[in-house]
Amino acid sequence: MLGLGVLLAALAAGPDDDMKPKTLFRPEMFQTLVNPDCSHCIDESRKKAGVLLDHDRVLAWIRGQYNGGAIPYRWFLVPYRVISDSYGVFVYDADADFVRGWPASYDFRFHGWRNGVLVMRHADGTLFDGLTGLAFDGPRKGEQLTPLPTIESDWGPWLKDHPGTVAYEMVSKFQPQALPKSVLAESRTTRPSPDPRLDAEERVFGLAQGEESRAWPLRSFEDRPGLKKASLGGREVLILWDHRTRSAAAYAPEIDGKAGESVTLVVDPSDSAAPWLDKETGSRWSVVGRAVSGPRKGQTLRWLPGVMIKWYAWAAEYPRTSLEKGEAEGEKPNAIRIFNTRSVKEPAKATAELVDIHESEHMVSRIMRLSPGAAIKEHYHPNFDETFFVHAGSVTMKLNDKEHQLRSGDTVIMPAGTTISGSNTGTDEAVLVIVWANIGKKGPLMVPGRMDHPKK
Repeated sequence: MLGLGVLLAALAAGPDDDMKPKTLFRPEMFQTLVNPDCSHCIDESRKKAGVLLDHDRVLAWIRGQYNGGAIPYRWFLVPYRVISDSYGVFVYDADADFVRGWPASYDFRFHGWRNGVLVMRHADGTLFDGLTGLAFDGPRKGEQLTPLPTIESDWGPWLKDHPGTVAYEMVSKFQPQALPKSVLAESRTTRPSPDPRLDAEERVFGLAQGEESRAWPLRSFEDRPGLKKASLGGREVLILWDHRTRSAAAYAPEIDGKAGESVTLVVDPSDSAAPWLDKETGSRWSVVGRAVSGPRKGQTLRWLPGVMIKWYAWAAEYPRTSLEKGEAEGEKPNAIRIFNTRSVKEPAKATAELVDIHESEHMVSRIMRLSPGAAIKEHYHPNFDETFFVHAGSVTMKLNDKEHQLRSGDTVIMPAGTTISGSNTGTDEAVLVIVWANIGKKGPLMVPGRMDHPKK
């Protein structure tokens, strides 16, 4: 159990009380581009031949008039970071390495950072998170914007596949700037402590549906057209991977606007621009979720708000996110890792927050924060021995019907099958570090109820 010793030693310094989001507002750092003149990709490609390169990264919106459009990073997003336009409000966070589209408006401006993520300010004074669209301060606090369907792509493949889509006029005032090679200090100072399950700078594809969120490390996608299927928030999800441009996009497996008409996709790499076929009709689909040939030509899948982003930013906004199984430290099963209770966000009143910090075939580790009044419902672990360490605060635990008062520094070791329940009956937050070790049996980690009378 050397790994557990390293973990507990790292936590011995005590919990960090400063769990509130860090902010830094510097609206003067980037001017916002408002309502630029528009053209079409095919026209701008002629004007900028030899300058606008095939591998130039673009933010592409993939629905609406003209079937969307593309914004080259170097000309428009690197210098401005926020574009307020009649086609949408487009955001480029170079430090967290993501792009987003939000509903059309001329009223949003770049404002600063929160949790290492770009912040926009509306003309009415409301501050919005550039990743989630959540209004976290101001007169509209609590509202959430609905993201526009967007993906990342490269100019060359986008132009070839979508020549008639919208582009901004690349007049002389817009000159290309190199993509940033380092993180701005202003952004970095607002980052929370990193979630240790992945390197903070590693890029992932993140998707949130309802109360559930998940991330897939981009390294899990291969150098060929890809298709991942998942269940998230109680709904089925398709993730398409275009290896040509290293672009991922998520969709519901149904025709947009026709919830009852399902689509079953399979990979057929014979057409690299549209390497997915549906089993129902044989129609061929591209990464933008549009059928380009076959009986369903022109129809689209319902886009889901997935985003390619650095892990630190995704985990900061979605601290309870799961990772695609087997990806976290998948290539280094014996690596020594150090964790901190700051991996878990502060719990609300009378609730608990937790995050899995390690999962393997033989061991699962978790950090749990319980606010005063939070309860741990009765359960047992039929296939795992459990060890938990009270890192901070105190808890009252009932183990096999016997009550125990536990305080900071106490460690409990329980064999598989122990009936467990408890609560934080103190006045301060409690923090637990929990480790389960498999006893050589297959089956679930936890079962509600008691071993002799499990709940159904």
